[in-house]
Amino acid sequence: MKVNVGELIVDSLRKYSVDHSFGIVASSIAEILDLLPLAGIKYYGARHEQWAGHMADSYTRISGKTSLVLAQSGAGVTNLVTAAATALRAFSPIIIISGGAQSEEKGKGTYQELDHVRIMSPVTKFSSSIPNPSRAQEIIRKAIVIARTPPKGPVYIEVPRDLFYEIVDYDAERVEDVQATFSPKEEITTKFIELVNNSIKPIVLAGGGVIWSGASKLLEEFSSTFKVPVVSTYSHNDVMDNSNYLWLGSIGRAGSKAAMKVYSMSDLIIALGTRMDSFTFLPYYGFKYDNSNAKVIQVDIDPQIIMNKSKGLEMGVVSDIKEFLGGVMKYVKEKGVKINEREQWIRDCIKLREEWRRELESQGITGKIGGNGLYPTIEEVYRELRKHLSKEAIVTLDVGASPSLAYTYLEFTSSPSLLTPNPVGGLGFSIPAAIGAKIASPKRDVLAILGDGAFTMELPSLITSIEYNTNIKVLVMDNSAWGSEKNYQKIYYDSRYVGSDIKNPDLAKIAEDIGFKASVVESKGQMSSYIEEMLKSRESHVLIVKVDPNWFPPPARIDVVKKPKRGLFNLT
Repeated sequence: MKVNVGELIVDSLRKYSVDHSFGIVASSIAEILDLLPLAGIKYYGARHEQWAGHMADSYTRISGKTSLVLAQSGAGVTNLVTAAATALRAFSPIIIISGGAQSEEKGKGTYQELDHVRIMSPVTKFSSSIPNPSRAQEIIRKAIVIARTPPKGPVYIEVPRDLFYEIVDYDAERVEDVQATFSPKEEITTKFIELVNNSIKPIVLAGGGVIWSGASKLLEEFSSTFKVPVVSTYSHNDVMDNSNYLWLGSIGRAGSKAAMKVYSMSDLIIALGTRMDSFTFLPYYGFKYDNSNAKVIQVDIDPQIIMNKSKGLEMGVVSDIKEFLGGVMKYVKEKGVKINEREQWIRDCIKLREEWRRELESQGITGKIGGNGLYPTIEEVYRELRKHLSKEAIVTLDVGASPSLAYTYLEFTSSPSLLTPNPVGGLGFSIPAAIGAKIASPKRDVLAILGDGAFTMELPSLITSIEYNTNIKVLVMDNSAWGSEKNYQKIYYDSRYVGSDIKNPDLAKIAEDIGFKASVVESKGQMSSYIEEMLKSRESHVLIVKVDPNWFPPPARIDVVKKPKRGLFNLT
């Protein structure tokens, strides 16, 4: 069949079930844009390429379907670096396509020419240019398969702008795909069961791999059968139903003190779908909880992740989490395996969880829930929010002081339900992520939570939300500061504030002018009714809560930020 390269690319995307795309209109991808509706691929335009990337990433995380991002050459590609990095670390399979310099001008430093492939290589699984029309089918299909094959992730393709119009032979019937099964052998399953049964104080450390695998229900079944409590890594509180009696919470910044204590006490850590990276184990609440004495079983689809863990690794299994746990449960049922009940360990874990809940209720995470002023503290906002927020809702977070307490206070009953930009940790995520999530799951409530600094970064995304009638809710905690950074300056730099205080315009008025309903909480007494009103509203709604500017949660990076010793710039 004779087609042009643009048709080849779009039909290939369609054959791999890509039916949603995000981006900014651009001349270098004009042929692709014109073909999208003809191929049944919906297009959503953003106001910045980074937001388009986050929309695609979040759409893919919620729907499980590969999506497309389109960008102009040059700055359009560089604007996507943060979004691509976020998707890479989240194992989110998005296809990024941009135009490039026309073939005869390549390498001459022409208008909007950059080395896109090298720029995108560190933040994608695969980055390539199509050098000539005859290789278009090979490269686009290869990129799609790489993105979709575990460990999944973003890929980037540059298409010289003149190549879109070149006529090529196209084998439309050929559809290559790679099925990664990674099913464990029986001897691996029996060894795993033996290690778990011989353990006195085992614990599951569950990460994002559980969610991508669709293994949340199996995790609950395994945990209940083997009587093993579950904690999640930072940002993955939605690995299982939080109402389950064996759920202890997340570890990491502003996580569950009970989860941290149980993790430090365990003799066997069953790490499922997690890198076990250092940020998850940063000291918090005044104590270190990284457990170097326990044996570790690590199960992940990526062998590189397993090899990063050396100390204490008793057993490493390269497998899809759902297939692995499914194989374990099948073996237990077929063989009638006797399970170590561990009644005392479970009682101890539940006791610690209940003690933490009582401590949270009476003292909060700092020992002082309320501030001294008119405005509520960030913690008081969350205590009120959890009374009204549906546990079926999707929550998207930015980073910083305001979003951090979500890991402590919010509960989730289904997976996936929590989207964050971690571990890249970039601001500018929560509102575009909320839009992408709502497109993926229009019947679920979607709430973005962020501070006022991030909100002012993301204001253009409100326009996109109104344009596509996504009906998202946005909760902004306004302390007129870059809160997390201001807290470091308060603690370690004797309250010498440089750049951490910010002056905002009338944020509610801006949101209203864009088309959102907007409300402002200016006292503690208003908070409950305003939060309830926002969450029940059928309109797109921004709620700005003026929070105590002097209250901050404990800082995260006490491992690296310290009071400095200086020889030249000493202050007296």
